[in-house]
Amino acid sequence: MNERKVYSREFKQRAACMVIDDECSVPDVCATLEIGPTALRRWVDQVRKERQGQPVKGTKAITDEQREIQNLKAKIKRMELEAEILKRLAAALDVGSRSFPMIAELRESYPTAIVCRTFGVKRSSFYEWIGRLGQPDARREELKAKVVEVARSKPGRAWAPE
Repeated sequence: MNERKVYSREFKQRAACMVIDDECSVPDVCATLEIGPTALRRWVDQVRKERQGQPVKGTKAITDEQREIQNLKAKIKRMELEAEILKRLAAALDVGSRSFPMIAELRESYPTAIVCRTFGVKRSSFYEWIGRLGQPDARREELKAKVVEVARSKPGRAWAPE
């Protein structure tokens, strides 16, 4: 039984380049390299498409540029999955209540927009929270004044501020 031959990416590229760049005929290259014409034509078509920036689906890239593009796309997909997992982890740990202080701390080292996007928080909401930090809460001040008023109206109590 005939065993199928496996050719390296470099071999395929060199064979296709002999036809494309060196203008050798397909039968001549097939005879020289002892390969079938169907395989060589497929490699030639793939190299031509890859040189035009068109990846051939379902095949490993032959040219270095397309191989790099495939590697980068795989890396992007993996990083997107990792980010999704981290967002779910943050939700499971109930980081939401502490997200603004954490964003404030992380923005010292990372861009605010990216940190907010990672936490699923709108930048405008974060900046609104930052703006409120220095300002006293009006309701809290109102309640504090009432407590002091009640405390002063009851002289002799230990908790009454003077």
